[in-house]
Amino acid sequence: MRQRIVGLAAAVVAGLGGVAVSASAAQALPTGCGAPDYTANWVGVTCTGGTGQFRLGVSCLIIGSGGQTRWTYGPWKNTPTTNYVNCATGSDPLQGTVILYRR
Repeated sequence: MRQRIVGLAAAVVAGLGGVAVSASAAQALPTGCGAPDYTANWVGVTCTGGTGQFRLGVSCLIIGSGGQTRWTYGPWKNTPTTNYVNCATGSDPLQGTVILYRR
């Protein structure tokens, strides 16, 4: 299966986001993927329909590093479900920097 990368960005003020979809009708991919939910150093995204799997990539700010970040990736999960990724201890997720991978 080919992997499609879809950007999922949260608005800084409202904390809401949208998904740009570019899959053809012949592909079976997760659908109904909502805005990211930021909680402490966790980020979650729920996909409610379609088939296939999805995972998240999150840019995590390393606290006390002067602005350095590190990308952290969650596991592949079957839809429909909520998938979470956890920034490591000593780092926090940057709102607006979540990538949704679907296959």
